[in-house]
Amino acid sequence: MKRQYSRFRDWVVLSAVVWLGACDLLDPDDTPPAERPICDALNLNSTQDFLDNNNMAVFEQLDNQEASILFTSPNASNPFDGQDVVELELARVDFDFEDETVDPFDTGGFWGRWLIVLVPFDMAILQELQNANTKARREIVLNLLRNDINRTEVQLSGPFLRNGCEWGDTDQIGTQTIQYSNYGIYDWDFFPTVDRILGIIFEGDDGVGDDFITWLDISKSGAGVVLEEPGRFRVELNPLATLAVNP
Repeated sequence: MKRQYSRFRDWVVLSAVVWLGACDLLDPDDTPPAERPICDALNLNSTQDFLDNNNMAVFEQLDNQEASILFTSPNASNPFDGQDVVELELARVDFDFEDETVDPFDTGGFWGRWLIVLVPFDMAILQELQNANTKARREIVLNLLRNDINRTEVQLSGPFLRNGCEWGDTDQIGTQTIQYSNYGIYDWDFFPTVDRILGIIFEGDDGVGDDFITWLDISKSGAGVVLEEPGRFRVELNPLATLAVNP
């Protein structure tokens, strides 16, 4: 019986791997990091330049060919105009959230797509975030925000070009640091009566195995926001900025 169970288990694992590979959810590509395409918004000319610069670059949103704001609520009163916005200033990624200790299937391979979902402040949501102390509860609250009709979803862009601009595997290339220019993630004019928002930063796998990274609480009149877990990430935000935008 044990041998039959072992064979069945091996079959299930193998079938899952084959299915994920067929769906392009696995990344078996062993392309050297220096040959990965670089995001066009960086102030460097090649991935090798990025690696030679200690994995550091400046990201100019005006030069980005990919949209950073992926979803805006149909209930928003005004479009994004660069006035009175929350600005992303810096992100440093030290840890691969596709690591098997976080995601047993490790489906992302080299790539890590970091996303932010933001919603108007709600005390019930704040309590859910404060109590999200297990993986199951974090998944519940992430799904709650991602299904909120008043949400805004944004890509937290990294240095490598794939689905937008994504982060590379820290196991292969180490820490990556990006400073941002003109990178807005939320416009306070979306909902003019809202002066506080809540959100979650997560590593996205198109809804399959999304990895909760951290949550945030931003006030329009508050000080700059720093989100940090030493050895894993650091994100710096300006809660009220005026930015240039593409016409």
